[in-house]
Amino acid sequence: MKIAKTYKTKMSAMMFEFEFAEIEEEFGAESGIELKFKAIDMIRTSFLKSNPVYKFEGDLWIFKDSNDAVQAAVQMKACLAKYNKN
Repeated sequence: MKIAKTYKTKMSAMMFEFEFAEIEEEFGAESGIELKFKAIDMIRTSFLKSNPVYKFEGDLWIFKDSNDAVQAAVQMKACLAKYNKN
């Protein structure tokens, strides 16, 4: 129990996935991968403003505070909506 009390911490995880099957089908896998990395680059800045503790492979983010995780999700949605308008 001492180990759990010392090292166990409540955190919030946010994981997402970009789906580019249609793009990969029409334009090839390389285009899908390029678009995925472009999307991750677009949202990275807003995520970093939300105080993440850990980032794994671009699509899994860990936050100490669940409010930060929600803020990151809202910012991500706004960022992608703005991009899709253009």
